Amino acid sequence: MPTNNAWNIPIPVPITLDGTNATSFSTVNGIVKYDGTRLVSSSTALIDSSNRYTNTSQPAFSAYKSANTTNATGNGATYSYICDTSNFNVGSSYNTGTGVFTAPVDGKYFFQTTIALSNCLAASYINLYIVTTSRTYQVATSRAAGSGDLGYSISIMVHMGLNDTAYPQVSVSGEASNRDTVNGSGPYYTSTVFEGYLMC
Repeated sequence: MPTNNAWNIPIPVPITLDGTNATSFSTVNGIVKYDGTRLVSSSTALIDSSNRYTNTSQPAFSAYKSANTTNATGNGATYSYICDTSNFNVGSSYNTGTGVFTAPVDGKYFFQTTIALSNCLAASYINLYIVTTSRTYQVATSRAAGSGDLGYSISIMVHMGLNDTAYPQVSVSGEASNRDTVNGSGPYYTSTVFEGYLMC
């Protein structure tokens, strides 16, 4: 094996001023990155021996509403519901106190929310929203009046800039008053949830 290349530089080529080179990193680290001064191994972004990629620092969250909110909507009121309990919240970009996700970096994000409603005796229109800094995304559903519990979902992929925000809302109309309940109880889809992650 040659010890020098055409420019008379030793092989392997030193890649930082302090002499660290790629051969000094263990393959279990998976990914090596330049931090502006030197090469460092990633402790969270890994590629294993089967080429499976994981990144435990990638922003991602899943949260649910822990208690019912009565009289939230029904006669056209728009209600911003807060999923106050997180299943996980990688990077802490989702605020369980406000129900708002704040983008930590510019990128493409996926969001989805599922809402569980009850006391919908005469509800005729249900509007479910994900509100972002740049625009509001909406799913509108009409139904025949009748009693019973209702469940609806919306999912989106959206570009967000640094510090852009996203949160869910619901609006139900057709009732004589704002009498409908937004249900909350556990971390499953019988409840009300909001979740999302940075795709790229």
